[in-house]
Amino acid sequence: MAHEAHVRIDEGIKRGKRLPRKQVDRRPKAALSGYHHVMPRVDEQRRAAILADCHAALQHGETTDQIGARYGISGRAVRYWLLDDPQAEAARLQLINGELVRTLDEMREAKHALTSLPLACARAEFDAWSWIAERREARLYGPKQEVTHLGPPPVLVIHAPIAAPLQPVSVNEVIEHKPSSD
Repeated sequence: MAHEAHVRIDEGIKRGKRLPRKQVDRRPKAALSGYHHVMPRVDEQRRAAILADCHAALQHGETTDQIGARYGISGRAVRYWLLDDPQAEAARLQLINGELVRTLDEMREAKHALTSLPLACARAEFDAWSWIAERREARLYGPKQEVTHLGPPPVLVIHAPIAAPLQPVSVNEVIEHKPSSD
């Protein structure tokens, strides 16, 4: 009886032949894809020069991947740098405003289309840009985090003198209220 706690619940059930363990390749995905290029470290002076050129290039419609390729770095690195750059915030805000206006214009034009597909596509794109705007620029496009109460105060306090001293009341006693004729 002392060994009952250690008995397997499937004791006596025939099991099939054990399968060999699956071999897992532990190499990084870059090694599996054949992409062995390691990005070089960029010193601060070169990074500042790239960022200075990046603002103008983005204004002219270039993508971060194109800018990165021109300087021999990845577009992802350029995007990460731009997230930390305070000057890029104005460009990001301009991009979001422009995309929201463009998608609103597309929705207006799609109202008069013969099928409902263009309107549905424009709505979906506007919803996507609205979602991005809420997350990236929450102070401008995010939900309002304050409550404004217009109207009477929610608690009404009446200050009246007590006419008679209070009497102790037991739990089983019924209290009758007689309004005074003031």
